[in-house]
Amino acid sequence: MANQEKPKRKQLSAQDWLLAAIVAMAQGGVDNVKVERLAKQLGTSKGSFYWHFKDRKDLLDQLIRYWVEQGTNAVMAANEAAGNSPQAKLHSLLQVALDEPVGTLSSAQGEMAIRGWAMIDPHIREIVSQTEQTRIQYVSTLLQAAGLNAAEAHRGAEQLYLLLLGFFARASYAPDTADSARQAVLDHLTATMNMAAK
Repeated sequence: MANQEKPKRKQLSAQDWLLAAIVAMAQGGVDNVKVERLAKQLGTSKGSFYWHFKDRKDLLDQLIRYWVEQGTNAVMAANEAAGNSPQAKLHSLLQVALDEPVGTLSSAQGEMAIRGWAMIDPHIREIVSQTEQTRIQYVSTLLQAAGLNAAEAHRGAEQLYLLLLGFFARASYAPDTADSARQAVLDHLTATMNMAAK
């Protein structure tokens, strides 16, 4: 009988591991993020993990950096590069926040997984708080460019962000209500834009 070649395993990237870690976190919190468990989930060996990360702590450090970079910095940069009006940028920004998946998770599940981590880790809490301020400031800048004064823009940005957090929370545990929650955020944006146009 001829020897049959074993199928080659897919080469996993660091991002594959990071996305798997977010899924594990969404399912059971940060304590659910275990190297052996992730390897089994990804159908690979722990050797693949150590090609990209020194240890579990390195994975978690890279995970929070990935969330900041991909979930905030890259989104804002892409939004600015599109060169649209402030109103169009706001709509585009919310479309990403409401609909962009995080690997196999919804945006809401991914965001709430990170916030669950922030609730029990002061260092992560600080990073999440700083990132949220960056997001709010960016929205405030867009609202000012759309015609609101600085105070109105900051208040509008805070309100939109709080609505977005409400969407994340509700859509993560009651996905069947996601459409109505999503519409509430978009309706508030429309009302804010109408105020800017006056």
